[in-house]
Amino acid sequence: MWRLRSTPESSLRPGRLRGVTHLSGMVLAQECEEMAMKYDFSEVEDVEVFVSIPEGEYLCRVAEVREGTARDESLRWSLRLEVVEGELSGRTAGWDSMTWSSRGVHRVKHVLGALGFEMEGTVDVDSEELLGRQAHVTFREEEWENPETGRRQVRLCVPFIGYRSEEEAAESTA
Repeated sequence: MWRLRSTPESSLRPGRLRGVTHLSGMVLAQECEEMAMKYDFSEVEDVEVFVSIPEGEYLCRVAEVREGTARDESLRWSLRLEVVEGELSGRTAGWDSMTWSSRGVHRVKHVLGALGFEMEGTVDVDSEELLGRQAHVTFREEEWENPETGRRQVRLCVPFIGYRSEEEAAESTA
């Protein structure tokens, strides 16, 4: 509850106020009840969860592409995938990467094809051309231990062939 007071700020009780604002010599303060918390954390797992949507398949758009290098020094494009439809629309579903190496090009071909690129012959593509492209993407939870912190992490990942074009998805539901 907000109360307008004409009292000096020094007379306000600390710990019971939030959002103190000065308005032409007056002090506007929100009073709140102090609450002590007691909680047994012995049953709380030490895990970091980076999951913003439930597992499943979603129509997603490429919202961002970050260029980098993989461990083998190959070019890697990291894609931020954003949900396009439904109540989760606008949420970042997760990140996925395409690595331009001899081992990774099979997946790159699959992903680019699902995003609507023509995959016959030589393809000349820039990372910015992926922005806004859409595909149906499958996300699965993956749990692993962070070697630097020793803490368990849960993230969403995209399986190797976790992309389908909008046409493929439409055909499977028809």
